[in-house]
Amino acid sequence: HKSLLAFIQPMQRQAFTQQLFTRIAFNLLVENGDAHLKNFGLIYARPEAAALAPVYDVLTTTCFPGLANDAPALPLDGRKVWDDWTGFTRVAVARGLRPAEVRALLLHLAQGLRANRGLAAEYTARVPGALSVLAGMEAAWQRGLQRLESHLQLGSG
Repeated sequence: HKSLLAFIQPMQRQAFTQQLFTRIAFNLLVENGDAHLKNFGLIYARPEAAALAPVYDVLTTTCFPGLANDAPALPLDGRKVWDDWTGFTRVAVARGLRPAEVRALLLHLAQGLRANRGLAAEYTARVPGALSVLAGMEAAWQRGLQRLESHLQLGSG
């Protein structure tokens, strides 16, 4: 984060930090063990105007055969685990986000994932061969939601 900030205009640093931590949180939520540093790239509209590149290469790795016990690619707060939302919050706050901002971004992600989980079922109806992978994705997303909602002290269902 610190090295990326060197390329971000001072007026854009808070928004950049919030976008970066939203992406990190989403990868943890959906159990994407393939979120390496290369997946958090920068783009330049002008040489002095860097911004986060659009999201790419996001998947639920734990739903694939042989990867059920996959872990995050990058350590957060010194650990590679899916469920350390307290550590996530600690790191995000240390990098300049307020606790209320972190909570709001986590709530937004949980609500978005919960609202869109049904899309996998719609896709399965059109592409029956995808059923086993999508069932694994659904299970991973449910685990992610339960862990996050427990941290946020929300009811999960």
